[in-house]
This record gives sequence, structure tokens and C-alpha cells, in this order.
Amino acid sequence: MTLREKYGEWGIILGATEGVGKAFAEKIASEGMSVVLVGRREEKLHELGKEISAKYGVDHKVIRADFSQSGCTDQIFAETKDLDMGFMSYVACFHTFGKLQDTPWEKHEQMVNVNVITFLKCFYHYLGIFAKQDRGAIINVSSLTGISSSPYNAQYGAGKSYILKLTEAVACECAKTNVDVEVITLGTTLTPSLLSNL
Repeated sequence: MTLREKYGEWGIILGATEGVGKAFAEKIASEGMSVVLVGRREEKLHELGKEISAKYGVDHKVIRADFSQSGCTDQIFAETKDLDMGFMSYVACFHTFGKLQDTPWEKHEQMVNVNVITFLKCFYHYLGIFAKQDRGAIINVSSLTGISSSPYNAQYGAGKSYILKLTEAVACECAKTNVDVEVITLGTTLTPSLLSNL
């Protein structure tokens, strides 16, 4: 049974431009799911969508969104409301290095929005759809910084801990349903985002 057969026609990757998000998009497309690619860099998302459609014979949709902006989910939800949604992965993250008190407050607000608020809005929204139809899958992405804490990257680690613990709890709540929920915890992962921060 393919992912499309099990969960539905469309999957959404929140933070799909490169790295882990791109890998998720390619994986679900390889199992027949059409993909909604969401991120800030619209041109790169269109390029990725065309590649995926050509390679796997599925449809794609691109939504430009800045997860650090509080209202960004309105457009995402509006553009997917008529699709047969069956998969969601929240891969997006934002961090900045430095001591807590030395980091500009605006950066803290952006991190909270990306790593907590927008994540929760998306999780809540798509889980509600999947629970109602009693089918779907969610894979959220956490980090070892959410387990060990992360000095000089403290708020990022706290946000990843939030993603980890919330998803684990919801996975338990969904255990006796046809909605599969899990969280993966990544260590150091060689992605373009990591390389740009070195």
C-alpha cells in the first residue's frame, strides 16, 4: 500500500525548500502523493515542484509563507482547504546564536513564531482534518537540542523541546486511530541551512 492509498492524495511540507523538507517532499511524492511545498523562497520551491512532478508524475502546489509572521497560516489553510489532505510535516525552524540577553527581542519573537506558534497552528489545523476523516499522518521534526538544552542557542532548544513533547503526547492520544503521529529527533544534519551558519 502506498502512502497515497493509505493517507490521501495530498501532503504538505512546511519548510520544503531544501534539506530535510525537500527529502520529505520527494519521499511522499515517490509514493504517489501530490505535494504542497511551503516556504519563503518561492522561486526555489517552484523549481523543486517542477522536478518532483516530472520525476514522480504527481501534482504540486507552491505557497509562499514566512513562518515568523503571525498571520502566515491564513493563506496556507485557505489554499489547502479543498484538497484531499493526508500528510503533514513541520520541518521549518529558525535560530540565532548568542546569549539570551544579547539576542535582539525581534529575533526572539521570530523564533517563537516559527518554532512554537506557527508550528502549533499547523499541527492543530491538519490534525483536526485527519482526526475527522480518521486517516492521515504527521511527522514533526525536533532536534537533540530539545533534549540536551543548547547554550548560546537556548530558545531554539526550548522550541524543539516543545515540538518533541507535544508531538509525543499527541501520538499517544492518536494511538487507537488511523492517524499516525510521530516526531523525529535529528542530530547534526548536513543541510544547506547548517552550512550557511558555520
